[in-house]
Amino acid sequence: MATGTTPVGFDIPFPGAVNQPWHRDFPSPEVTYQDKRLTSLAFNLTGVDTVPEMGPFEIAVGTQWEQGADWDHQMFPPQTRWPQYAAVAQQKLPRMGDISVRSALTLHRGTAMCPPRHAPSSSLESTHQVLATQNCMT
Repeated sequence: MATGTTPVGFDIPFPGAVNQPWHRDFPSPEVTYQDKRLTSLAFNLTGVDTVPEMGPFEIAVGTQWEQGADWDHQMFPPQTRWPQYAAVAQQKLPRMGDISVRSALTLHRGTAMCPPRHAPSSSLESTHQVLATQNCMT
């Protein structure tokens, strides 16, 4: 069994964040798209209660099996296919302390933060200015 480094990332939409492009975390290995065998997992841990205005995480259900060989870097599908991913998308609205697990190959994106706001229960409001933006993308 091969072992390796476990990358860690943080999904933090800031005020004015727009929809990210649909993407996966790395190219799909042959064993996944041919044999339907998963070789990786991604864990999402939530530090605050999430509401739709905060730009929640969104996944396109079932896309972990797509080969993606013709995509940009084998991770970013062409924009012409985004509507089909939006049609099967599920927004995740976890609460503080929730943990979710998915295939790192599932297409996903961060969504627009609109209107700008601090996370619920955040103590930053009194010490940080919230930036106002216009033309929120949905």
